[in-house]
Amino acid sequence: MWLFGVVGILIFLMAKFIYSVKPEHIIYIQYLWLLYTIMLVGLTTWWTRHIKNQIESLKTDKPIFDFPIGIREFKHVNNSLLYISRKLEAQEMGWWEQKARQADENLGLIKENSTDPLTGVANRRQLDKYLAQVLGKTMPLSLVMLDIDHFKRVNDTWGHQVGDEVLQHFARTMQKAVRPGDLVARYGGEEFTIICCATLDNAAIVAERVRQAVESTPANTSAGEVRITSSQGVAEYRAGDTAVKLKERADAALYEAKETGRNRVVVSKK
Repeated sequence: MWLFGVVGILIFLMAKFIYSVKPEHIIYIQYLWLLYTIMLVGLTTWWTRHIKNQIESLKTDKPIFDFPIGIREFKHVNNSLLYISRKLEAQEMGWWEQKARQADENLGLIKENSTDPLTGVANRRQLDKYLAQVLGKTMPLSLVMLDIDHFKRVNDTWGHQVGDEVLQHFARTMQKAVRPGDLVARYGGEEFTIICCATLDNAAIVAERVRQAVESTPANTSAGEVRITSSQGVAEYRAGDTAVKLKERADAALYEAKETGRNRVVVSKK
């Protein structure tokens, strides 16, 4: 751009000089104008070639002129920004993956501490914890104790592998038969519990529904179908009851169900 500034100044000076020159010196003006024209053509030609060379240099890896930031430097900066962006993205992804792994591990620990590994229902620890939370605070509250009739025969006849499959089937059947909000837990061995936020009569209805579902649904095992039944005892929380007392009353009702023929529900009258 400086070239055009110089040309403009020259034109201004030339005009001023021509205006002030005497007529007898006009021949010198013509020579001067010719010289100016030649110079202008030369400068224009040089500038055109210069621009052309600059444009051509953009097509090569080695520019013949320097921008304030060259093409190679621009590529380098761009690549650096891309590298930093990808690195930050990778770090962020790594952070989220780490958090996800930690969450999975925490959930795994919670599940391990609160569920029975064989059946997937709550374990005894979770049962006791839940009872401690709701006992005396949630009314009404009832507890069902139940187990599989003649379960020893299953193990003796088909082995412990089939016995485990029967336990898994029993737990699944209970979970399908209970109401939303009822807690199914494995108490130990083939004995399970159901905690219902319900009166004694309503809890007995839930227990009877479970009994019928177990009786009518055979377990599909690796040894074929195995039919089972269950006995159940139901007790309702009373003011002043401890968890131990509530379990004892439900367990006594379960014992009565077994002693009076099995495959039945007995409600605690105590």
